[in-house]
Amino acid sequence: MPPASHRLRRLAVASLVLAVGVVVAAVAYLTARSADERRVEEQLEFRAAWRVDDIEYKLHSSFSILIGAASTIAAEGPPTSERLDRFVRARISYGATAPDSVFWAPRVPHAERRAFEEAMRGSGAADFAIREVEVDASGRAAIVPARERPDYYPAVAFAVQGLRPPDVGLDSASAGLSAALQHSIDSARVGVAGLSSPGPHGDASAPGITVFLPVYEPIAPPAEARRAAVRGVVGAAFDLVAVLNGAIEGTPAVAGPIFVLRSVDTAGGRATAAAVYDPARGSFAASAADVTFASLAGYHTFRQFTLGGTTWRLLLLFPPEQVAALRTSAPLAWLALSVLLSLAAAAAALAGIGRGERLRNIIDERTGEVARLDAELRHRLADLEAIVGASPMAIVTTGTDGAIRTISPAAERILGISAAHEVGTPIAALARSDADAAAIVARALGGESIAGIETAWTRPDGTIFDARISASPLRYATSPVAGAVLLVEDVTEQKATAEQLMHAQKLESVGQLTGGVAHDFNNLLAIIMGNLELLSDRGLNDDKRERLLQPAMRATLRGAELTQQLLAFSRRQTLRPVPTQLDRILPPLRNMMARTLGETIDLQLILAPDLATCIVDPGQLENAILNLAINARDAMPQGGKIVIEAHNAVLDKRYAEAHFDVREGRYIVVSVSDEGRGMTKDVQARAFEPFFTTKEVGKGSGLGLSMVYGFAKQSGGNLTLYSEPGHGTTIKLYLPQVETAAAALPELPQRRPEESFSGTVLVVEDQPDVRATAIEQFATLGFSALAAGTGQEALAILQERDDVKLLFCDVVLGGGMNGPALATAATRIRPGLTVLYTSGYTKNAIVHHGRLDEGVNLINKPYRRADLIRAVKAALDGA
Repeated sequence: MPPASHRLRRLAVASLVLAVGVVVAAVAYLTARSADERRVEEQLEFRAAWRVDDIEYKLHSSFSILIGAASTIAAEGPPTSERLDRFVRARISYGATAPDSVFWAPRVPHAERRAFEEAMRGSGAADFAIREVEVDASGRAAIVPARERPDYYPAVAFAVQGLRPPDVGLDSASAGLSAALQHSIDSARVGVAGLSSPGPHGDASAPGITVFLPVYEPIAPPAEARRAAVRGVVGAAFDLVAVLNGAIEGTPAVAGPIFVLRSVDTAGGRATAAAVYDPARGSFAASAADVTFASLAGYHTFRQFTLGGTTWRLLLLFPPEQVAALRTSAPLAWLALSVLLSLAAAAAALAGIGRGERLRNIIDERTGEVARLDAELRHRLADLEAIVGASPMAIVTTGTDGAIRTISPAAERILGISAAHEVGTPIAALARSDADAAAIVARALGGESIAGIETAWTRPDGTIFDARISASPLRYATSPVAGAVLLVEDVTEQKATAEQLMHAQKLESVGQLTGGVAHDFNNLLAIIMGNLELLSDRGLNDDKRERLLQPAMRATLRGAELTQQLLAFSRRQTLRPVPTQLDRILPPLRNMMARTLGETIDLQLILAPDLATCIVDPGQLENAILNLAINARDAMPQGGKIVIEAHNAVLDKRYAEAHFDVREGRYIVVSVSDEGRGMTKDVQARAFEPFFTTKEVGKGSGLGLSMVYGFAKQSGGNLTLYSEPGHGTTIKLYLPQVETAAAALPELPQRRPEESFSGTVLVVEDQPDVRATAIEQFATLGFSALAAGTGQEALAILQERDDVKLLFCDVVLGGGMNGPALATAATRIRPGLTVLYTSGYTKNAIVHHGRLDEGVNLINKPYRRADLIRAVKAALDGA
């Protein structure tokens, strides 16, 4: 037995070793826990930043309904409530977020206020007056007469989707709304009133938002002239809860509450909510509750962004169970390991040198455990690095001194920088954007979260892209700001797609207008053409009258050609597409065009040897190519070369995604190139608009290219334009390919104009003048004509008369029964009855996607007697 002094000495050594081990264990535990908390906080902050960016983007998308409304008003003029309501319902049917109401508010200068109010009262609004919202100190709102101001914006036309209609005459420049209104006018963008601002109902406490978009005259004035050029604003009132639910819909599940804050008291540690997301219900709900930060369980973080001039503040709460799920057991493992090592060391000291081997075995075992825990930590770190590496946004982190610490792979690609050269340099070295990136990071280091700043960013190689910048402070657990994270997103393609969408919406609005004009115009031309031919056929030998009739007929034919061009652009002409081989129709067309274009034009035709078959209306294709060739000739007044080429092409998925309204697949490309003046960028942007022309007055209608554009789209293809001033123009027409062989065009049976008919025809037309003309025309052909103005009248005649041989009816009829419905009912009464339709507007029940149904007989208005003879003969022969 060792002496007592030796035992005491070993006990003292063991105690010292144990004490040191306890200290080391505590330090290891605290260090590992701090590192784990930093990792958890980084992941939560990253998720919060992504969630808020997603909500901001979808909120902005929800307001896109105003873009289409503003474009329609700019093109068609101030709307009525009925027109505005039809537009809003159509947009909602395409998936747009439904607002409570959409309204039109024209600009009324102060000097015109009294006259405007009297005009409105005279138009039916008996008690109309321009009023505004007055909010007292308690937050209650009242409607009072508008105070004097330079301009008023009273709401006069509404599309109401909610349960409560707005107040007519409510001024959009009222208190609480004026800031958003002026922001919208000055910036030419969407303006959003704050969450506590009164809406068009005058309610200051309802959780809703009001959104504005200006309409200018002329379109797109310079910034300094916008206030004077604004015609008015189109606005929308949205239910805040509905918009927020639309923004959260379709995203990954949200585990914790999200508070949309009305106000924040930073010093008092409190905030007032306007709406709260409940993860149990999976939706937002209105709320006016106060939120105390100290009482929140779990981890919370603040985010904010600016949308339409209004700052949105969000508080995101991650519940304790979600935070706990992200933590690891590494701190406890380090603590246990350190304690075990300390006990082992103390035991070894007590056991003496003879126990050294056992101690080494324990150390080896614990070292293996440490290696396992280290591998686990490395695996988790690799997962985090993979998430950052897969992010499509550029991520750059800095320390508190503003020096760059990390750069993500996407940042190297998007910003054109290298982590090897930039890490350790000040963030100011990356400040290559119009918005100062260094200043944004400095704000984040001060504890502020910044989101959605759009700017132009210049890479080191000089290339420029559109960027959206966000920044947030980096905090570890409860520690102060330890750095900042800068997020940069390349939104060049997004902005390009949005511009293409707006352009398509603009063309669609004009197309709807021209289609409607063509319908009414064709009815008028049917009356003019029919009566002119009747007068000419009655043997009037007066030379002077004949000289007057012939120019009138030529003018009528020109009007018919003009409406056909309008219908072509609006994609509402009747097409008869068949499988067509272009190498059969282009050579004869080239020979004809060579004579038409003149001797100063060198016309060349180049066809690929393996040219496939396309599906197209051959006659309309020839008209389109002839239009393009004439435009090319006019661009070369001194003469030159025009090249027409045709070859096969494939448009892949990437091309289709980058070009709006284009489908991937196999096409035949017909291109027409010239050596003429070319077009500037401004002219190219408007080249396909109807009635736009750069030619002298009287030299062009401005419908040539727009007609070709409508024909290409209606045929399932596309049209592209490439031009450079001084170097000529190339226009490419894409036509879809088919596998079947080309077929001959169907031809209508020919009949000499003097040939006559017999029997009874029933003419059904709701326009009296058109009906009278048609009856007279059929009488000259030998028919006994009966007349009806509605489908019900026609059915009554068929019940009484059994000698009706032909039913001639308009497609669009009043009285609740259109032409196809009448034909169905008539053939039940009289099986075998021959039906011939007529229409001046082809977007109706018998035409689908611009193509006539099989077996349907149709003659388009206006028509000549020779056309009517052929159509009647074809219908009777096919019966």
